[in-house]
Amino acid sequence: MLYKRSSFIKWLSEVKDCDVTPLKYAQGVKIMNGSASVRLWTDSKDRIDYEEIYTVIQKLWIDGLPGDSDLEKPD
Repeated sequence: MLYKRSSFIKWLSEVKDCDVTPLKYAQGVKIMNGSASVRLWTDSKDRIDYEEIYTVIQKLWIDGLPGDSDLEKPD
């Protein structure tokens, strides 16, 4: 299932209180949850699949996955 990457980043920021910092020299963001961090690269399509969402959640040590109603679907 595909979702909008921007809605996933917004969910991490607002619901899970992760720190989101834009990267200076690349198209992407650095997301931090305590001492755990991950970099997400952005592109013009703004899409992310559920497998990548699962991987990011595991790397950030976050409990719970976003539900289908929590994220926007691409056009």
